[in-house]
Amino acid sequence: MAQKNFKVGEAVEVIYQAQNAASGITINMEVYNESHTIVAGGPTVMTELGSSGRYYGTFIPDAAGEWSVQIEKSDHTGQVTKSFSVGGSNIHDIGAKVITIRDSVGILGTNVGIVEGKVDTLGTKIDELGSPPMIG
Repeated sequence: MAQKNFKVGEAVEVIYQAQNAASGITINMEVYNESHTIVAGGPTVMTELGSSGRYYGTFIPDAAGEWSVQIEKSDHTGQVTKSFSVGGSNIHDIGAKVITIRDSVGILGTNVGIVEGKVDTLGTKIDELGSPPMIG
């Protein structure tokens, strides 16, 4: 299974650096879904970070697959595209699940050690009892 970096239903933030750090310009982002169709309602006008010439915008994928964006200045220059791999889980979700499993295995190991100790104690007590008295 291919690694999925983004999750269905969660916002994907896209950053665009304008050529020569151009500030105060209009940057548009068009979003394409997993079937390579333009998502209705666009383009999104990206927001500049201060006066840095860096612009950001977001979209929320509603299905798994390869999503992409096409970004350009309002005069149709400076065009770039980028793809985003979207799935039901992202690598952060998987990492959190691995940590939970690791911690559960650690607790299980501790509990097994406790049970072994109790079994050893029970065995010692049985040995102390010796043979029961008999009547013949």
